[in-house]
Amino acid sequence: MKPKAKNFWVASFLCFIVGFSSFAGEIKEEFDSPKLDTNLWKVTTAEKASFKIENGKLILTSDGVSDGIFLYYARKTEKEDITFEIALDPSEIKDAGAIGFTKKLLTPTVNTDINPQFIATFMGVKPTGCYLMDETGSAQLAMSANYDAEEHLFKTEIAGDKITFSIDQEEIGELKREALERYYMVTPDPYTSHYAGSISIDWIKIKGPNVRPVEPETKLATTWSSIKNRD
Repeated sequence: MKPKAKNFWVASFLCFIVGFSSFAGEIKEEFDSPKLDTNLWKVTTAEKASFKIENGKLILTSDGVSDGIFLYYARKTEKEDITFEIALDPSEIKDAGAIGFTKKLLTPTVNTDINPQFIATFMGVKPTGCYLMDETGSAQLAMSANYDAEEHLFKTEIAGDKITFSIDQEEIGELKREALERYYMVTPDPYTSHYAGSISIDWIKIKGPNVRPVEPETKLATTWSSIKNRD
């Protein structure tokens, strides 16, 4: 290949990769690998809490009151609009779980330390005593969330100054967006002072203009090598 033509091919490839990353706008994690992708997910635990991927599902387990566990989307959410959808089964939660956001990445500890860090969170994933925690840490009880303890689709959508929560495509509540940054999390037990149980997650989908899929390094390296070796 002539140098000029080769340079054109390389430049075109790089533009394709950059363009794909910028405009793809969606990640769907189906837990089809035995290990979590640490570029996307972070698990924090206390005491004997644990997680595993089994039969295409991620299982978060906190058996005892002194245990605790969070699954986090590792990327910080700032001013952008973004939607999180998660298919999970809460039937093994013994007390209450949570889906939503915290101000920073947390490790489970006592409730008096954790609660001030919750922002825009659906508390009580097991369908008992459900409520929304708003951006100021106040409980918003004017919501409807009647559902059975089986797998459901939980959706959290941030658009403009609104945060909307839905279960199985039915809206259950809306909050005002106030915090400038946040981390998305799900937990069957955020505390080391209360609660226990486990949840089974089938998949998680994240959509938004700034959402960028992670290109496997081996695939990218192989493609890049094949381009460099063309004549």
